[in-house]
Amino acid sequence: MPLSTVSVSRPITTLMFYIGVVLLGILAFTNLSVDFLPPIKIPKLTVQTSYPNTSPEEIENSVTKPIESAPETVVGVRRVSSISREGQSVVAAEFYSGTNSNLIPLEVGEKLDHGVQHSIRLCRLSLTI
Repeated sequence: MPLSTVSVSRPITTLMFYIGVVLLGILAFTNLSVDFLPPIKIPKLTVQTSYPNTSPEEIENSVTKPIESAPETVVGVRRVSSISREGQSVVAAEFYSGTNSNLIPLEVGEKLDHGVQHSIRLCRLSLTI
């Protein structure tokens, strides 16, 4: 008896067979381990500042732009992006994957202390990697 004849004459059996194959596939997929992909850690530094009761334009000009210039001078910077909101500024710097993530906060903190600190004295500053 050909497969097409059995499939048409016994649709419930065919359906149960395909549901079993799909369930076995899902079970096999969930038990698959990823051995050949190394763990990837992309170094990213975030500088958050809080300056209450300040407009986004003033935050951008007096806080965000000076802070953006600090990570740009550090070696290994891939991309710098920022968001300025009312009373808050967030600057994120993404580094290349081979960059030493232990030295990044030190270098950026040093740049912030020397060049930027005078313009953001009234802000609360938080550095996270």
